[in-house]
Amino acid sequence: MPIDHEFTQQANAFRNNTSVSEEPPIILAGEEMQRHSDRFVGDSDTYGKLHNWTHALCFRQLPYFQKLLLPHNIDVMHNEKNMAKAIWNTCFDIGDKTKDNVKARLDLALICNRPSLHLVQRNNGKWDRPRGPFCISKDDKPTILKWIQDLKFPNAYAANITHGVNLEQKRVLGIL
Repeated sequence: MPIDHEFTQQANAFRNNTSVSEEPPIILAGEEMQRHSDRFVGDSDTYGKLHNWTHALCFRQLPYFQKLLLPHNIDVMHNEKNMAKAIWNTCFDIGDKTKDNVKARLDLALICNRPSLHLVQRNNGKWDRPRGPFCISKDDKPTILKWIQDLKFPNAYAANITHGVNLEQKRVLGIL
C-alpha cells in the first residue's frame, strides 16, 4: 500500500491506535534472500528469537534457488483452495474448522478496536463468543445450500459440488 494511502493515517482502521508511517519492505531476489537468511541460520543464540523463522527453507539446497526472482513463491492453486476452505468454514461457522475461534478473539481484543466482537465472560466463568457479522445466519444457510445444489456446471469442472450438498446437516460434504 502506498505511504500516502488514506488507510495509513486511520489509527483504528486495522490495528488498535496504530497508523502506518514506514514504507513497505524491500522485495528481495533469490541471492539477496540467501545472504539475508544465512546470517541467522547458523547462530543458535538468535535463531527463532529475532525473527519468526522456525527452520531453514529446504528449497535453499536447490542449485537454482539463488537465481529465482520469487524464491518465496507458493503454489497458487493450493493456496486458493485453502483460503476458500477457510472462508467457507468461517462464514458457515463450522465447528472446529472455523478460523473464528477463542484464540482469534483473544488476539482481536489485543490488536483491534472491535469491542462488539470481543469475548464476553458469563457468571459461571465460561466465555461467550458473539456472532460475527461475517457469519451466515441459520435461516440463510439452507437458501445458500439449495442454490449451490441447483447450480449447473459442465462436466469435469465443478459438477460434483452439487452432489455433496447435504441440506439436513447444512454443509457441503466431500469437498470442504
